[in-house]
Amino acid sequence: MNREKTRDTNGFTLIELLVVIAVIALLLAIVVPVLRKVKAQARKAVCSSQLHQWGVALIAYGGDHHSRLPKTPGTNIGQLWPSMVVVDSENAYIKPYYAQGDFSLYSIGSYVAGYEKDTTTPSHSVYFCPEASEVYREMLIQHYVPKGYFHATYNYFGQVKSWAHLTPTPKTVVRDLADNLNSTGRKLMMADHFIKVSYSAAAPMVPGAWAYNHGLKGPSYLADLGSRVQYDTALLEPPAIAGTNNLFTDGSVGWKDRGDFNLDQIRGLSDDNGRIGWISSGNKWLMTTY
Repeated sequence: MNREKTRDTNGFTLIELLVVIAVIALLLAIVVPVLRKVKAQARKAVCSSQLHQWGVALIAYGGDHHSRLPKTPGTNIGQLWPSMVVVDSENAYIKPYYAQGDFSLYSIGSYVAGYEKDTTTPSHSVYFCPEASEVYREMLIQHYVPKGYFHATYNYFGQVKSWAHLTPTPKTVVRDLADNLNSTGRKLMMADHFIKVSYSAAAPMVPGAWAYNHGLKGPSYLADLGSRVQYDTALLEPPAIAGTNNLFTDGSVGWKDRGDFNLDQIRGLSDDNGRIGWISSGNKWLMTTY
C-alpha cells in the first residue's frame, strides 16, 4: 500500500505534463524569434565584411587601371544590369554585348576570389549576400550560367557617365554613384540589391516584385522560385526591406536603414520619377533603387 502511494507521488500528473509542455512552447516562442534575429544580424555583418573585400578588390583594380573602374555590363536587349557578372565572354548569347573591361571574371576575377568559371557553380562566395538562398543559386546554374553570366545579389555601379548615353535615355540619377576612383566626394560603388520588376514582366519574373537581401521577414526575390523562398509584391504598403549595406569609393561600408529610405515614395516608383535615387535598366522593365 505504501509502495503504491510512493510510486504515485513520484510520477507526473497529466496536468503537470501539460503545464511543462506549455512552458516549453512559450519559451520556444520567445527564443526562436530572438535566434532568428541574431542570425540575421550575423549575416548582415558577414555581408558588410564581403563588401569590404569588394572595396579592397575594386580599389586594387583601379590602382592598376589609372583609377578607372570596370563598367556595368549590358545585355542583348539594351539593358545595363548592376547585378550582372559575365563568366564566359565567348558565349554566343553574351559575346555581342560584352566589352573588354566590363564587370566580369576577366576584369575583376584576379582581384577577388569566390567563383571558379570551370565549376559553373555560383557558390557561397563574395558574389552573394549570406542571405541568398541555395534555391536562387540553383536557378542561376540552370538558367543563366549556360548563357555566360549570372546575377549576383549585389548591385555594382561602375562608369556611370557611360550609363547616361544608353538609348533609350534611362534618366539615370548619377549624383552619388561612382564613375571612377577619382570621382569628387564619397561615391557609391556597390550595394545590396534593392530592385523592382515592372508590371509588364513575364514569368518566371513576378510582376511588381521587389528583390532585396535584408528584409524584415528575410530576403525577397524577383522570380517565383517555389515555396522555399518568398517574394514581396507589396502594393498598399512599402516593401519590407530592413536596409542595405553600401560600399563607397573610400573603401568604407555603411548600413542604410529602412528608416533612411523614403519608402512611401519608392513604393510609387516609376520611369518618369527623377526625384529619388533610381536607375531604369531598360525600357520600363527593371528599376534599381539605392
